[in-house]
Amino acid sequence: MIGNLEIEKITPHPIYRQIADIMKAKIVSGEWANGTKLPSEPELAQQFGTSHITLRKGLKILQGQKLLIQQKGRGTFITFCPAKKFKIAVTLTLTQDSYILSVFAGLVKALQMDSDNEIILLDHKNTSSILQKFHDSGCDGIIAVSPNLSTIEKLCRPEFDEVPIVFFHASEGRLSGKNKTCVDIAKGSILLGMERLAKLGHKRVAFFAPEPYNMTFQPIVEGYRKNMDAYGFSTDEKYFNIITNTDSWHESTRKRTVELCSLPDRPTAIICSGRTFAYGAWQGIMESGLKVPDDISILGFDCEKNVNPRLSAIVEPFPEMAHKAGELMLARLDGRDSCSSIFFNAVFEERGSCSIVPEAKR
Repeated sequence: MIGNLEIEKITPHPIYRQIADIMKAKIVSGEWANGTKLPSEPELAQQFGTSHITLRKGLKILQGQKLLIQQKGRGTFITFCPAKKFKIAVTLTLTQDSYILSVFAGLVKALQMDSDNEIILLDHKNTSSILQKFHDSGCDGIIAVSPNLSTIEKLCRPEFDEVPIVFFHASEGRLSGKNKTCVDIAKGSILLGMERLAKLGHKRVAFFAPEPYNMTFQPIVEGYRKNMDAYGFSTDEKYFNIITNTDSWHESTRKRTVELCSLPDRPTAIICSGRTFAYGAWQGIMESGLKVPDDISILGFDCEKNVNPRLSAIVEPFPEMAHKAGELMLARLDGRDSCSSIFFNAVFEERGSCSIVPEAKR
């Protein structure tokens, strides 16, 4: 059990430090398992070829590092239990978008907080062989970040029933099968913005969202459509804008906003389902010679707080959500019960881009 305990007699390193380093290497490597009882101090001192006092100085270092414990009348026991290491696949669309970066940072913080778990990235854009990629990677579980419907359908097939999967920012109602957990925003986040504009007297409100919807935007679009009448917003379809060019959300929104601003009954406010749309709309407003919020109000989802333009926004706590998703995955892999889905609340932050309708100011 003890093995080689040879130390160097002629060395600048103190013998007690050598003893601590040799024993630590055997403990951390698992050669000396957690709970193992070590030989008595006289036996260890003899095997190291050193004095009892020198040995004790080495043992004191290890005890201070909580690698062993000395119990009076019982002996010395190993107390180090190596952290479990897992390989976790994260499926996402690889971009430099601040949303993806903040989510990924939250996942890394959670997954690598206590142990060096390995993270394998799988791009959403090619999900045809996701099962094969998962097997090839040797991963233990999957975290699906803002998956599109195709990815959700694939991950909910029976062949994934025995794979722990945490869906991040995906509609729980779309999930089926076993071992599925969801971390998402509570329904109704769009209502925070709609309520704010309604209280300010806005009725001609333009709305921007992308198509095809992924699970990030679908609840926002559906929630807006469903509640337009309740908040007194015009149902004229020209105010409801779906951007189909997924490669140019900003530019498409900018051009459409310029068109809307040229109308005699232009919108008095604009709600955008994402920050890219909000920045495009703001650019279109500026190019039209209008002012925010004097001529037109604007708000978006998750617009950066400390940049120009400073837009009012519905803010979703993505870093905290991502951290929780990582924690849930580790809990599942550790065999702890964590099947319940978790929902976070968004908040509305007024940053000065929303005001009462222009007509009410006069």
